[in-house]
Formats: sequence, C-alpha cells, structure tokens
Amino acid sequence: MIFQIPIVCLLAFIPFQASQDAPPNATMLRYPDISQSRIVFSYANGLWTVDKNGGTAQPVADPPGSEIFARFSPDGKSIAFLGNYEGNRDIYVTPIDGGIPKRVTYHPSGEIPADWMSDGRILFSATGMGTYPRAPQIFAVSADGGLPTEFPTPYGANPTLSANGKFLAYTSFNRHSNMEKISRRNGNGHLGL
Repeated sequence: MIFQIPIVCLLAFIPFQASQDAPPNATMLRYPDISQSRIVFSYANGLWTVDKNGGTAQPVADPPGSEIFARFSPDGKSIAFLGNYEGNRDIYVTPIDGGIPKRVTYHPSGEIPADWMSDGRILFSATGMGTYPRAPQIFAVSADGGLPTEFPTPYGANPTLSANGKFLAYTSFNRHSNMEKISRRNGNGHLGL
C-alpha cells in the first residue's frame, strides 16, 4: 500500500503525449456530402471541405452561428447549407472556396436543405410553410433567393431527384414517431391535419 501512492504520484507528472500524436477523431465530423472531387462536412459549428482522396480539411464557412446539412451544387462550385446566423435557421449558399454566405430563405420555420435540382434550385423540406402547417413539406427555391415553390406531394422530407429529374424520392415524415401518434389519434390511418 505504501508503494502505490508514489506510483500514482509519478503518473500524474508524466506528460500526456498520446492525444497530441493521435490523428483527429473523425466521429466528430457530421452531415457529409460528396461531389466529384471534394467532401464537405460540419465540424465544430463550421463547414469544412477536403479532397475526396484525403488530405487536410479547409474551412469554408465559419461565421458566428452553426452550419449543417451542406449540399454541393451539381457543378460542384457552390454549397447550400442550413445556417443559424440571424436568430433563425435558413438556407444559405457559399462558393466552395469560401466567402460570405448568401441568404436564400427568409421564412421563420426551419428549412432543411436536401439536394440541388439540375436547374440550380435547392430542394428542401420545412414545416409550417405550406398547405399542411404541422407536417413537413417539400419545396424548391432558387439559389439566388426568392419565393419557394411547393412540390405537389402532400407531405415529406429529405427529398432528392433522380438524375433525369423525372422521379422524386423522399421520406414520408422526418419525425416518424410524432406523426404516427397523430395518425393513431385520428383513427383512420390518415393525418388529421
């Protein structure tokens, strides 16, 4: 017992080198998207890109606030993302090399960018913007801003278009358990919204 105390005391004075020599922990990287040549991801409330083959990541957007759900444009030159800068979550677009993000949406609901269309519009889902105020719905908006257009789907989230633009894939709900409760309360299997 007497020998255990000096060993513990000695361990306290040994410099801790393991964390300095270890590679960064990739489990902290979130919401990635891949273009032809780069990967974009969220890390520490900022957007970062790295070459698809590896290398050192570079910051793209890191103003005060958080940036998540980044999506590359079809040409790989721009990134749409959800930013929280002015007290609300809105869609912004920034060049891949960085710069000042341009605000695209101005609605008080929280839009979630999901994909780009071949014509340069951004597909997103949001609750409280369309026909069904309590269900997420799918919209498209120009990367330059303007009024979003509602897609002809009753409700849905996480939209993406096929390469030829003829088919839309989406999930029925982004919060399945909440919508399932509403549906069961209605009793007929349909949402009573």
